Amino acid sequence: RIEIINENIRRIYPRSPLMRTPGAKYEDMMRWSVEHGELRTGSEDAETWIRKRLEAFRDPPESFEMQLGDGRWVKGLDRKTAEGGTVCIRVDITEQKCREETLRASQEALRQREAQLQAILDHTPALIYIKDPRGRYLLLNREYERRTGLSSKDLLGKTTSEIYPAETAAQLIEHDRQVLQRRDPAQFEESVPTA
Repeated sequence: RIEIINENIRRIYPRSPLMRTPGAKYEDMMRWSVEHGELRTGSEDAETWIRKRLEAFRDPPESFEMQLGDGRWVKGLDRKTAEGGTVCIRVDITEQKCREETLRASQEALRQREAQLQAILDHTPALIYIKDPRGRYLLLNREYERRTGLSSKDLLGKTTSEIYPAETAAQLIEHDRQVLQRRDPAQFEESVPTA
C-alpha cells in the first residue's frame, strides 16, 4: 500500500486519484493508470504489462524506464527497505530521451548520407580516395580497389608510405603536398603498382 507520496510524483501522474489516496494499493494504481491511458504498455497487452510491473515491484531491477500516456518518459528506481517496504523514486527523463532520439536520428541520417555518397563513388569510373592531413586513407571507391588490386581493408587508416614502394610513395606524397599547399583542385598522372 502507498503510505507517503510527494508532490513530484503527483506532478508525474497528475490524473490518478490514487496518487492522492494514502493506503491505495500499488497494483490498483498501476491498473488505473493503464486503463485511463496515463501509462503506456507498448506492444504488450495491459494484463501482461501490469503483471511484469508487479513482479518488478516485488523484486526491483536496478532501474527501469516507462513512457507515460502524454509522451513523457520516467525513470524508475525502486529500493526495498529493511522493514520490507519499497521506496519508489521516479525521475522525469523526457528531455534526455528527446536528446537521445535526436542523436539517433542524426546518426541514422549520417549513415544514409554516407551510404549514398559511397554508392555514387562506387559507380563512377574514376579512381577516388580521401586522405586525412597526415596522409592516411579515409575512404576509397571500388574503382580504386579494382585497378590497384588493393581492398579497403588493405588501405584504410594507412599512409601512402605504408602501402607503396618508396619511389611511388614519394611521388604520391609530393602530389598530396601540392594539393594541400594550393588548396585548389589539381590533376596529376600517377602510376602505381598493382597487386
